[in-house]
Amino acid sequence: MVEKMNRSNLEKKLRSNLIKQRLVLFGAGILISGAAVILTSIILSVIATVVILPVSVKITLLILSGLIALLVFGKFALSKFFSGSIDSAAVTLEKKFPELKGRLIAAVQFARMKKTPGFSSALIDQTEKQAIEKAGLINFNETLSFYPVLKSGRLLIISAVFALLLLCIFP
Repeated sequence: MVEKMNRSNLEKKLRSNLIKQRLVLFGAGILISGAAVILTSIILSVIATVVILPVSVKITLLILSGLIALLVFGKFALSKFFSGSIDSAAVTLEKKFPELKGRLIAAVQFARMKKTPGFSSALIDQTEKQAIEKAGLINFNETLSFYPVLKSGRLLIISAVFALLLLCIFP
């Protein structure tokens, strides 16, 4: 059964699409953070293997590595929760589905406007109607990309393999 599309359903679908994309990017950020923690641990282990460090230097290096991990988490994971907008989700859909021809972003922006300077209400209603009709025929989930997760997952796997190799070489 096809759901009847209207303005509120369109906005909900766009918002849902945006949230899903944010979660995917957050997951990718988590994987990058994990890779950063592993790489930092490798560096600290190599330093500890090569040089005997006083306890105060070890504590300082551990604090610095923790701060680096927090910085990487904030930049690559946490910031992704606040990136993007409904407009960017609409533009992404329009790039994926050229048959929308700019109607979706126009309808989203018209719906947000309180006053309509320079636009007739007939134009706005017709644009919204066409956007809703065209959007009802497309699958919004096709714009979700898991490439960032795959890309950062590769980095995590490479760093984990490197850590295991070092563990085997220097037990």
